[in-house]
Amino acid sequence: MNIIQKLQRYRVLKAEIKNIELDLEELHEAENIGPSGINYDEKLSPTYKFNSMTENEAISIADKSQMLESLKRSKERELERIDNALSILDDKEREVIELKHIKGCRWDTVTYKLDRSYSYCKQLENEALVKIEPFL
Repeated sequence: MNIIQKLQRYRVLKAEIKNIELDLEELHEAENIGPSGINYDEKLSPTYKFNSMTENEAISIADKSQMLESLKRSKERELERIDNALSILDDKEREVIELKHIKGCRWDTVTYKLDRSYSYCKQLENEALVKIEPFL
């Protein structure tokens, strides 16, 4: 994934993290409500395997919660890398990158908001991308 694609994923990453937080909240609520209880539909087997629906459900919730926490942390690290890379830019470079690649504005909007020419904005963008490349 190149630098521009990583920058364009910034808002998507924020939304994905928020979505994972909501999923975790739902899981914790389900955990607090508790498992449903005994299910008599299962066939009893002559083996010594203990098959408790309550235990299976609790283990499933714990596994899913752990997986979501890991995924959330991974996405947060990716977001932190982007923020860290952007922190080394000066104000104009950062503004060009945010407007063009994070917010997805067109070049005419970028040049209008910065009150600069297209060539100057493009030059700022190129300089900024070179600066942040080692961090992404």
